Amino acid sequence: MTGRIFIFAIAAAAALAGAGCRSSSPFDERCRERLERLDATIADKERYEQRKRARIDSIEMRVPTAADSTELYALYGTLLDEYGKYDVDAALGYAHRKLDLASSLGETALTRRSEIDLATLYAQCGNYVEALEMIAQVDTTGMSTSDRYAWHNARYVIYEGMSLVSVDADCRKVYVERLDAERHALVGLDLPMTFVQAEIMRSRGDDDGALELLLQMSDEEIGSIHGRAVWAYSVAQSYINKGESNDAIYYLAESALCDLQTPVHEYRSLYELSALLYDRGDIERAYEYINRSLKDARQANARINIHSIERLLPIIIRSYDTLMSRKQHRLNMLLAGVTLLTLLLAVAMILVRRDSRRAARAERRQAAANEELKTANAELLRINALLHDANNLKELYLCTYIDLCSDYIGRIDEYRRELNGVARSGGAAQLLETLKSNARIDRELKSFYERFDRSFLDLFPDFIDQFNALLREEERVSLAGGELLSTELRIFALIRLGVTDSVKIAAFLRRSVSTVYNYRVKMRNAALGDREGFECRVMSIARLD
Repeated sequence: MTGRIFIFAIAAAAALAGAGCRSSSPFDERCRERLERLDATIADKERYEQRKRARIDSIEMRVPTAADSTELYALYGTLLDEYGKYDVDAALGYAHRKLDLASSLGETALTRRSEIDLATLYAQCGNYVEALEMIAQVDTTGMSTSDRYAWHNARYVIYEGMSLVSVDADCRKVYVERLDAERHALVGLDLPMTFVQAEIMRSRGDDDGALELLLQMSDEEIGSIHGRAVWAYSVAQSYINKGESNDAIYYLAESALCDLQTPVHEYRSLYELSALLYDRGDIERAYEYINRSLKDARQANARINIHSIERLLPIIIRSYDTLMSRKQHRLNMLLAGVTLLTLLLAVAMILVRRDSRRAARAERRQAAANEELKTANAELLRINALLHDANNLKELYLCTYIDLCSDYIGRIDEYRRELNGVARSGGAAQLLETLKSNARIDRELKSFYERFDRSFLDLFPDFIDQFNALLREEERVSLAGGELLSTELRIFALIRLGVTDSVKIAAFLRRSVSTVYNYRVKMRNAALGDREGFECRVMSIARLD
């Protein structure tokens, strides 16, 4: 009967735990593969960042040794391109140097191109007044086709940013009209402008035509990995307009993958992808992606992106609340399984006690008839006494564990409310700072160790005295004022509870494995009698009532 109860308890607990952990992917195989590659790229982001920094450093090292002003101007231009969507502040520095150098050379064409580049950067970081003033002073007389393209593109970036941040509907309408005019002006140039043509088609509602134009582009036409990011983003916008979310997710993930491998910090694909993933129920990825996007946008000082991401901040809040709700649900399911197991264990203990009492009575009735059976009965009584003590210890363990579970559920909920308050009052920046802080973890660890010490000493009140009795007098452990257990005592308290693996002990105490090993060797060397059997004697320390 008891065995069947235990089997049923394990099966029930496993079923409840499984119910709390089951999930299914909302994506097809193609999207799932692309998202997994994107996850791997984000995890390996530091490698791409180091490669980017190494490339920039190698170019910057050539600046002091430039042979002439022409080479120096070219180096400034290269650095401007490298920093353009990576660190706008650094790019602005080189744009100013480039403009100053061009002005000192008296080269009209170089000065014009430098002014256009500076105006574009001003727009990227949200300085629209300065951008408009700079682009207005550009001398357009006799401009080459490439310079005219750059001039119209700068105006395009300015009006696109102003249309995104404008809160006045009439002003936004004017900016959109000017943006459309610049888009048509770009197409009017004698240059391959597939992306702009596709954008015009998309603005007119012809997403099928835009897709046909984009999807027939060759790899040579798409160009670099950054060009592929732009291409995939443009394709995704048409699929978004058509309501085909699977294809939109695939191409946004492709665009984000290329952006992060370039790498750049000013992009749209990743945070727009997070919004689609949120709608599809992939909360964990949406939360991770939008936080990654916000961090990169702040690092690049890309104010247009920061503004767009901040409009999606409710996604962060809802994502966090949903994540906490899911974890709470799983914890509740596991707690229900533990509670069920505890109840069934209590029933089994009652049955064991009942059987033990029956056996004891039967042994006592036969004691007078058989002296040998009387001896066996005495041994059984001793074993029953040990079992009784073990059962008491199990009850204490269970009570302590249930109390800890209840307490930490409350603390998790308290922390959730705290973070929710931080997010509402301080925004994403303060929320990120709060999440980075280790202060709460340190407080929780200190509280946990105090509770562990008290619970252990409740179980073994004479543990310290019995432990010191195993050591030479000069090596016995003494405690500082108010200290319940020292680190050495906690190590051997865990060993008394059956945790003998140094790796597990180190993880529990947040110490290194070598530190735990050294403490164990130190205590064995201080032992009275056989050193090799010291830890076995510690594990034999009994609870004295």
